[in-house]
Amino acid sequence: MENVLVFAKGNKSFAPKKEIEKYKIDKFRFEFKELSRGETFEVKGRRVTVFRDGEWEATEYDNPSTDLLKETWVSGSIYSGTGNGQMVQRVIEPRISTDGYGSLYKIDGLGEDGLGYRYFCGPKSEGSTRARMFSGIPTKKLEEIESGEAVKSKSIPNIQVYEDYSPDFGNISHEGGVKYNSGKKPLKMINKLVDISNLDHNDIVLDFFAGSATTAHSIFESVSMGGNVSKFILVQLPERLSAHIKEQKDICSFLTSINKPHILSELSKERIRRAGAKILEENPDQADTLDVGFRVLKIDSSNMLDVQDDPDTLSQGDLMDRVAHIKRDRTEEDLLFQVMLNRGLELSQSIEVDSPAGQTVFYVGGDNLAACFATSGVTSDTVKAMAARRPLYAVFRDDGFGSDADKINAGQLLKQMTDGHTRMLVI
Repeated sequence: MENVLVFAKGNKSFAPKKEIEKYKIDKFRFEFKELSRGETFEVKGRRVTVFRDGEWEATEYDNPSTDLLKETWVSGSIYSGTGNGQMVQRVIEPRISTDGYGSLYKIDGLGEDGLGYRYFCGPKSEGSTRARMFSGIPTKKLEEIESGEAVKSKSIPNIQVYEDYSPDFGNISHEGGVKYNSGKKPLKMINKLVDISNLDHNDIVLDFFAGSATTAHSIFESVSMGGNVSKFILVQLPERLSAHIKEQKDICSFLTSINKPHILSELSKERIRRAGAKILEENPDQADTLDVGFRVLKIDSSNMLDVQDDPDTLSQGDLMDRVAHIKRDRTEEDLLFQVMLNRGLELSQSIEVDSPAGQTVFYVGGDNLAACFATSGVTSDTVKAMAARRPLYAVFRDDGFGSDADKINAGQLLKQMTDGHTRMLVI
């Protein structure tokens, strides 16, 4: 039985339990020194002072202290849903071209630590997009620490990853070559989850919320480094994006630049393409063995027309429409995948395409299934070519034969050439 590692978003009904622990100050290690007066300006009535590269310095101490500051990356929900994130968007991002990379911003009127301001560091270098903020211990919490009453609650994890991914979240826009700042997970974190799950080569990784397809990228990397698992399924609704929504603006611009519609699943597919290309580029010695291909499938209605009509409502003209029982807008690939599902074949199986006697034939999983969906004139040469592969099933359209006699002859030819090994199916 194959195992499945499932990545899915949390649900309130399954919210993690909380545990209480003593409030720790181990992350409060930073101190800043202003080496100049900086440049002062106002944004939305708030006083801001910028210290450019070389006009300030920061020290990180080995020992934490209540007098020092804590570093926090402004990313994810902090970036999109807090006042600190708005400060980064309103103050820092519009001024990067003016102030340059590596600038320090002192924004007045922020924080609960009694300082009256909060420091923000803009992106360090070109290509970086995330800022960091530095805050002290809130005055109320400081009073509790001094009185020995300071505690905090934290989620009880159901899996321990033993890593700090803050820097990875901070520079997450670099990964995969696609813009997606809302909910994107670091490749390093997904790699760790895959690694500690002890997956076997037959196991499957299932991600119900593909987003920017970090999971697929992770599996490609795992395979290139000799990992066991190579199968994954990503699920993503074709969610339409809007350039008028701030968090989606960069995604829409990126999709426009590659001539793709503003649909989230298009971003997922592009990330997989780029991740696969990058893996092959980094591992040229494995270019002939690494499989970085993928298939995109979506749920649709049956390929067959509904012919169960009420006799009292059926007209003579309707009868002519029922002669062809397969919907007119369906392709040969549509029919092939429905047959694969009906026969219980994995949709990930290999598919070869050949053209014996000028007619397209699909071979699935080697010799599990051979299918020809020609709409007329299936010849004995085509049937013989299919029989030579001795598939378990040979599939044809009912209207692919010129007459009932041709269809019967095809069945007899298959039976004779394969000693009854191949079963003929007509749809």
